[in-house]
Amino acid sequence: MFISLSETSALVLICDQGMSYQDAKCREFLSHLDLSKGQILYNKLKELLPYMNLVIHNRKWLIHDSIEQVLKSNTGPTQVLILACGWDPVMLKMSEKFPKHFFFGVDKESVSLQSQLVKAISPQSNISYIQADISNSDDLLHCLSNKGWNEQRPTYVVVEGITYYIPKEILWHTLKNLKESIKSNFYVCGDLLIDWTKEKLSDKGQRIGHTIFETIKDFCSLPCYYAYTEEEIFNELRSIGFTDISFFKQDEIQERRTGTNEPWEKTDSYIQLFITV
Repeated sequence: MFISLSETSALVLICDQGMSYQDAKCREFLSHLDLSKGQILYNKLKELLPYMNLVIHNRKWLIHDSIEQVLKSNTGPTQVLILACGWDPVMLKMSEKFPKHFFFGVDKESVSLQSQLVKAISPQSNISYIQADISNSDDLLHCLSNKGWNEQRPTYVVVEGITYYIPKEILWHTLKNLKESIKSNFYVCGDLLIDWTKEKLSDKGQRIGHTIFETIKDFCSLPCYYAYTEEEIFNELRSIGFTDISFFKQDEIQERRTGTNEPWEKTDSYIQLFITV
């Protein structure tokens, strides 16, 4: 089985260079993916931001570390939900390390094919793939329940790479409905595209950020993308009912991951992820 990925799906995996997925089963999974459609876009973006790979390394590291901390801290079974899971093998990685927990990946397409591939690589993995539209949260919850979703279990939701591309009202409505449905601890983490016109970045940082997403939009024919401020994210999460909200910038993640905060200047170390606990 050899699967050709879209430009944006391939782009992230090209940037990651397999660093986040060193174990044998994840490497086998990645060996079945054709990333060639993302190579031209990757080359264009690397010219704009030579250290773009580090952005992805940091993003993956913090999200994976956060998931692991929650799974280690919960003695009973916990469920992890990846919204718009794409072809990132994070669930395969986590299910191998934490086999007593439950993993759910939701996307509009390709989930059946991905499920076949994962079952061939790891027949015992506790991963369920669901084809559903996350903008319809009632249908999403119905589809999840058909796959063994349990509202009594602690739940960790990941919204990585989709906050840029779905309307804000859909993002908040979906997270709100998911949180209200869970009768136990609920966590969420995600990355965000900051609003360069409102956050304090250098002129250089604003130009680079704007150009990168305009390039992706034009190259992939995306209709639009959505940007946030830290205050907006904080207020929306608080309104949903989260009280412990943390933000992480690139220099902070880089220093935690590697011990150095280079190459980010403080003025350009923009917010990259949020995590609630």
